[in-house]
Amino acid sequence: MSVDQNLCEEIPVDPFLLMLVVMLLLFLVMNYYGKRKTAQVANERLKAIQVGNTVRTHSGFFGTIVDIDGETVTLESPSGAETTWHKNAIFGAQALPLAVVDADDAVETIPGASAPEAAPAADPGLDENRPGRRDL
Repeated sequence: MSVDQNLCEEIPVDPFLLMLVVMLLLFLVMNYYGKRKTAQVANERLKAIQVGNTVRTHSGFFGTIVDIDGETVTLESPSGAETTWHKNAIFGAQALPLAVVDADDAVETIPGASAPEAAPAADPGLDENRPGRRDL
């Protein structure tokens, strides 16, 4: 036996300590790559904040950037209304998710036919069968 083999045999390695070191290294690696991904997403979000881009906010509002003033961004909705948002509320660039109508899905109309009339809304206060209502 050589000296190196004797040295390795004499040092006891606790399996719990070895597992703890491996978990610590795994945590550090995951933390490093997580921060890189977060920084990449933040850079993409900042690149999207330019006048004329269509963006989506974290709350789901879609609009076109019409003005940037410091930390505030003015968004124009598809209906033309303008609202002011903080830059951190912008999720990123995203086009309006409008539905595409295929020829198969299109509603056919009959020439000369009128649209069906809507039924009048019933007054919920006049429901005779509603529980808890007493006739006076």
